[in-house]
Amino acid sequence: MKKLQEYFWVSCGFLVIALALNKFIIPNRITLGGVSGIATILEYLVNFKPSFSVLAINIPLIAASWLVLGKKFVGKTLSGVVILSVFLEFVPLGALTDDLLLASVAGGVLM
Repeated sequence: MKKLQEYFWVSCGFLVIALALNKFIIPNRITLGGVSGIATILEYLVNFKPSFSVLAINIPLIAASWLVLGKKFVGKTLSGVVILSVFLEFVPLGALTDDLLLASVAGGVLM
């Protein structure tokens, strides 16, 4: 039961991140660091879906971490990446505001 609660709350956190990305960050062309930032840039440049970008970029990173950190860490990380990718796919992409300052602050706070 405790494991199920843990995954529920992790999923809630990834839903909030997906909302921040799809409603504030990506539509307003605000670039972040890390995998989310690369996914955002790919959306701008080649209209590549962020949900697929996040998954595709994380696969080699997860494979490398398997060797260094072990199976237990990779299992949780992989489930988180998949959950985030699914939420990015199903949360509609569209700006809630076109004010860059508001979008930056709201997206940053939610992230």
